[in-house]
Amino acid sequence: MDEGCFAHPAKAKASNCFDCMRPICVVCLKLHGSHDYCPECSATIGRKVLRRRVVLGVLAASVCLTLVLGYALYGNPFRYGAETFAVLDLAAEVKKEPCDRAKVLALAETYLRVMAPRECLALTDQYLAACGDWPRLRWPRFTAPAL
Repeated sequence: MDEGCFAHPAKAKASNCFDCMRPICVVCLKLHGSHDYCPECSATIGRKVLRRRVVLGVLAASVCLTLVLGYALYGNPFRYGAETFAVLDLAAEVKKEPCDRAKVLALAETYLRVMAPRECLALTDQYLAACGDWPRLRWPRFTAPAL
């Protein structure tokens, strides 16, 4: 003989709960995804889903906040494309030795390659003010405004 619902013994069984396998009627049946659940298991699944959504939401919000704050504080770290690390390394070396001609020229030419004419002009102006005239540095200086 067919069993009745665990909560309503007079009602006919419509399905079994996917988790606890208890017989459930149409009144008790709760559908999550493609599975049938009893009210107790459905509430447990609802809490798990809610908890998962909250955790993922907090995680996504923290990642977005970190990206926004990082961009606001440090600017675009990838604005030089594939040459980003070369530019950062050369800029650090030029900061240590501002009158090193080879490094200043390499950085100025790298700025031109990555389409950063303002940085190139600022670098050449800084070099010319601190270290004097150097004719070779005029090439990137006069090429920069054309970009």
